Amino acid sequence: MKTRTKVFGLVLSVCLITVMVFGAIGTGAWFSDQEKSTGNNINAGTLDLTIDGVNTNVVKFNVVNARPGNQPTGNWILKNDGTIGGKLSIESINVTETGGVGTEPEAAAGDPNNLGNLGELVNIRLYVDTDKDGYFSTGDVMFYDGLLGGLNAIAFNALDLSLAANKDIRINAVIDWWSHDGDIDNKGQGDTLSFDINFLLTQVH
Repeated sequence: MKTRTKVFGLVLSVCLITVMVFGAIGTGAWFSDQEKSTGNNINAGTLDLTIDGVNTNVVKFNVVNARPGNQPTGNWILKNDGTIGGKLSIESINVTETGGVGTEPEAAAGDPNNLGNLGELVNIRLYVDTDKDGYFSTGDVMFYDGLLGGLNAIAFNALDLSLAANKDIRINAVIDWWSHDGDIDNKGQGDTLSFDINFLLTQVH
């Protein structure tokens, strides 16, 4: 009886091994196909705002001996040197004034303490020179026309222009010191005013 059991167990083991071998051979016989997707890359675009062709600070005005009747002008060439389009705007504008040299006519005009007064006397016009001819003409866009002292109040969306890759926009500035009635212009004698404009180029979503 024990011999039969051993023989039966041996036969069963052989059968299981046979099934496993043929099962493995049978599984490997199915059709198959393999394809690849290699070399996938992501290259980031660029956004690079330049002023007059450089990435460093540009001083546009350095006026000395300013006086009523002066009309200095300047322009900024703002270019997107990147590879993707952007939106050009003004991030901030800061105006600072100092009294500078005090004179007797300045005191007589109503400024005995020699405060900075150019911001209330001198006007500035800022516009997009669409045709880039250096003058305000049809098609140009004026986005500020007022006193220098009011520049701080410009809304940041006052300038909101699309600027495609490798394209530029020209912004002109005209500073007007119109002659006022009476001696009010004397309040500006010896004073100093400086203004900083920070332009911003952001990605178009």
